[in-house]
Amino acid sequence: MSSLRLVAAEKAWQLYDNKVDSLSFFERISLHTNTIDWIALVPNLGIEFTLGNTNWHKWTVGLNGRWKPSTTKGGITQYAGWTITDARAELRKYWHGRGVKRVFYWGLYGGAAKFDVKWGSDGRKGNAFYGGLTAGTVTPLYAYPNGSNLDFELALSLGVGYGKYDKYEVSQSGESYQFTTTSTMTKRELLKNPLLLAGLADVVRVGFVYHFGTPVCDRYKKRVIVDEQYMRDLDAKRFYEDSVSTEKKKIAEERRDSLFEIDYMKRLEKQRAKIEERYRKMEEKSAAAQKSVDSEARKEDNKEDNNTEARKEDKE
Repeated sequence: MSSLRLVAAEKAWQLYDNKVDSLSFFERISLHTNTIDWIALVPNLGIEFTLGNTNWHKWTVGLNGRWKPSTTKGGITQYAGWTITDARAELRKYWHGRGVKRVFYWGLYGGAAKFDVKWGSDGRKGNAFYGGLTAGTVTPLYAYPNGSNLDFELALSLGVGYGKYDKYEVSQSGESYQFTTTSTMTKRELLKNPLLLAGLADVVRVGFVYHFGTPVCDRYKKRVIVDEQYMRDLDAKRFYEDSVSTEKKKIAEERRDSLFEIDYMKRLEKQRAKIEERYRKMEEKSAAAQKSVDSEARKEDNKEDNNTEARKEDKE
C-alpha cells in the first residue's frame, strides 16, 4: 500500500511543470473578492500583482477596496447597518506546502477606512487607519478554456486600528429616526472595540481569486527546483567558495607554521644567548679565581725570597 502511495505521489508531481515559466504582464495580475463582505452587502474587489515575471517569484503587492453607501429610507439612515469606504494595501509572500496544488502565504497589510456602524441602538461614525498580519491559503477550483483560472482563498488577519469616531444613539419616533451624539473623541487613539476591528481588518476571508495564464499550482515555485541554470550557478558558486575557503585554510596553516618556526628560532636564539652569557660569567669567575691564586703564589715566593736573603745576611 505504501509503495502505491509513493507511485501515486510521483505521478501527481509529473502533472505539474517543474521548469521556468515566464509570465506576461497580464498573467501577473489576479482579481480578488471576499464572499463574507458580499453576504454583509458590502461590495468589494481587490487586485494583486506578482513582483517578477517568472513562476519562481514569490512576492506580490495588492490593493483592495470596499464601498457600501448609506442605506436610506425617506432620506434618513435606517436603524441598523454597516456603511464603509475602505482601501487596503497588502504585501504577500507565497510558498508551496507538501501538496502540489495548494499554496500558502503570509503578509503585511495596512489601510484607511471611513465608517458608520450601528449595532442595535448604538452607533459609531468616524475614520481610522489600521494594519497588521495576514496569512492564508489558495487552492485551484476551475480552469477556464481561455487559460484563466478560478481559485478558492481562505485567510485570517490580525491587526490594530488607530482612529477617532463619534458615538451616537438611534431612537425611533413613528416612521422617523432620531440620532443623538453621546460622546466625541477629540483625538485619534487605538481602537478597542473588537467588532469594529474585525470589520476593518477582514479578520476572516473566504473568497475567490481569478487570474490569467499559469495556474497557481505552477506559480511561486522554489527556484532551485525549476531553474536549472540557477542550480548550476549555485553549484559553481559553492565550488568556488569551497575552493577559496580551502586555499585560505592552507595559507593560514602555512602562515601559522611559519610563525611557529619563527617563534621557535627566536626562542632558540634567546636560549643560546643565555647559555653563552652563563658560560662567559663562569669564565670570568674562573679567571678571577686563577688570578687570585697566582697573586697569592707570588706573594709566597716573594716572602720565601726575602727569608732566604735574610738568612744569608745573618750568616755573613
